[in-house]
Amino acid sequence: ATGIQIGTILHQVLAVMNLMVAVIVLSARSLDSAAASKVLMGTSIGISIVLAHGIYNLIATPTKPPIPVLAIMTLLVLLGFITARKG
Repeated sequence: ATGIQIGTILHQVLAVMNLMVAVIVLSARSLDSAAASKVLMGTSIGISIVLAHGIYNLIATPTKPPIPVLAIMTLLVLLGFITARKG
């Protein structure tokens, strides 16, 4: 039971961190194009680190993150990198 509680709390922390990233990215919409591209590139790099850790957990540990979440994160990272390079 303790392990489930710890896992639940850690998932909640990760969800709040994702909301934090969303607020930063949404706030960057009013920046000029070059600055917004830098914020988006940094965000994409950060999310790709989280994604890499999720894939590691999927492959190498008993903890299995949901595959649809990893797929959505992959799509968002790719879109972020593409959009940041165009800006």
